[in-house]
Amino acid sequence: MMQIKIFEQFDQTKTYNELLTRFDSNSIIKFNDAIIGVTYDYGANNYVSVLQKVSELNLRHLIINSKTFINMIDYAVSNDLFLKSIKFVDPITVESVEFVNDYLERINGSTDEKKHLNKEKLFNELKWITSDECIDIKSICVQMRGENNPIYTDVELYNNGVLLVNHKRVLKQVISLVKSIIKE
Repeated sequence: MMQIKIFEQFDQTKTYNELLTRFDSNSIIKFNDAIIGVTYDYGANNYVSVLQKVSELNLRHLIINSKTFINMIDYAVSNDLFLKSIKFVDPITVESVEFVNDYLERINGSTDEKKHLNKEKLFNELKWITSDECIDIKSICVQMRGENNPIYTDVELYNNGVLLVNHKRVLKQVISLVKSIIKE
């Protein structure tokens, strides 16, 4: 499993070069000029250690908001990814959970126009939950396949900018996802 903390860097060349002095180059993922990720585990390069190593650099933690999560759902539907789950920070009503899960099931089970129609219904439900109820999305999990690999891999994005990827075989697809949903 890969665990990636996503950051936005401001002085891109200088900051990136400084990151290379603090982390192995294999630990740094460049999504685009401004957005980078640092991989971590529970060994030598744990989450707290990553945060300590970057604390004085010209970058900030990337916080994922509802708009980015909506972009992720849109990307998943457009690229025929399986939408596995949507989790919320605060408990939501059983009825809302059922609506969200029903729309996920409908999206995953339909194609083309019907898939996009169900996506819009899901967007309306999420808008109501996040705006009217003031409940934030905690994470969204999708399943994707690597090139020439039939095995689906879970990819979960959290609102604190952490990305969990169950296998590195989909890293190229994950980079494409992040580039598409997080705008500079």
